[in-house]
Amino acid sequence: MAKKVLAVDIDGTITLNGFGKIHLQALEKLRNLKNDGHHVIFVTGRSSIEAYFLSIFGGLTLLGVGENGGCITHGEIMTHKMIGDKNECQNAFSYLKKSLDESIKEKPVFPRLTEVVLDRTFDIKNAQAILDEEGFNVGLFDSGYAYHINSRGVDKGSGLIKALEMLNADLEDTIASVSYTHLRAHETRHDLVCRLLLE
Repeated sequence: MAKKVLAVDIDGTITLNGFGKIHLQALEKLRNLKNDGHHVIFVTGRSSIEAYFLSIFGGLTLLGVGENGGCITHGEIMTHKMIGDKNECQNAFSYLKKSLDESIKEKPVFPRLTEVVLDRTFDIKNAQAILDEEGFNVGLFDSGYAYHINSRGVDKGSGLIKALEMLNADLEDTIASVSYTHLRAHETRHDLVCRLLLE
């Protein structure tokens, strides 16, 4: 079999619950795929540093796409490739705080390099309309966990494409592109259990 790239989300994909507890059997299967010569990378809404550290501790490809595609952390010596622009996201956040009547505040998360993460306490469509009207080059995204302000055009898919370029791999070489197609979580009575669906 030709070398492939398996792009895997973290939360809800290889976690047992909403608190980030990793399903160790799923991680072991991912490591086996890496040991068989395939690239295994995380593509997540978490920080790229969290994804990168998980790749180190998991024995996987040293590359993590994080912040919904805004940053790629990679290499034996940790290096960041910024795709998004934190300053424009921060400026948009500051403008929204002044413009909205609703409560808007940052969510306490692992520090971000290219995005702003917000509590889900305001009307996201209205906020996006305000930012568009003022000419901000950012997009608001609802991950279900938080609202994210990212540079326009930045998402997990665009981050994955950049990561594939860094790996000299083609999209056709990708087994799963941040979906549950090959690695998905199944709900049981007590928690989420992950199961690899690879042949």
